[in-house]
Amino acid sequence: MFVLAASVLWGTTGTAATFAPDVSPLAIGAAAMGFGGLLQAAIAARPMLAFSPSLRGNWPTVALGSLAVALYPLAFYSSMHLAGVAVGTVVSIGSAPLASAVVERVVDKRPFTRRWTVGAVLGVSGAVLLCLAEGLAEAGNAGDPAATGSAWETSAGIGLGLLAGLTYAVYSWAAHRLINTGIPSRAVMGTVFGIGG
Repeated sequence: MFVLAASVLWGTTGTAATFAPDVSPLAIGAAAMGFGGLLQAAIAARPMLAFSPSLRGNWPTVALGSLAVALYPLAFYSSMHLAGVAVGTVVSIGSAPLASAVVERVVDKRPFTRRWTVGAVLGVSGAVLLCLAEGLAEAGNAGDPAATGSAWETSAGIGLGLLAGLTYAVYSWAAHRLINTGIPSRAVMGTVFGIGG
């Protein structure tokens, strides 16, 4: 039941953020991750303390994961603010598996499978079609001076969505790597989110 509640709350953050148009997406992202990171660290305080020598011994991975956690919500909320909730969300969430596979390929030398390649092509095609539809809608308003700014905002939002997908992939990879060293997931997530938040 808690997982379902968390999924609903996490899945509606972008839409909920649109109800506060006067608040900067950077402020929303910083507040969400700041509060969430502190809460995650508080919940995981005991395992974090128990495994602090192992966490310190893996400080470069902890630092990389924490940096990615800090950047993710800023890019994610800014993407939705600029490109719209639908495009920002699809690009951010849709690019994360692709970015994860690329990170694993580059760092861990894990090969791409045929199944993954087919899935990636289909996923990227869907995201591209959605972005093109948004671009064509804006092109229809080419005579409108606001449309130029809107086209730039959509492009910037797509770029930030790709950054959000990459940072999500990096912090997932870092957490996975730390957990594979024998550090419990609660200690890893509490540390990475506590520092990053």
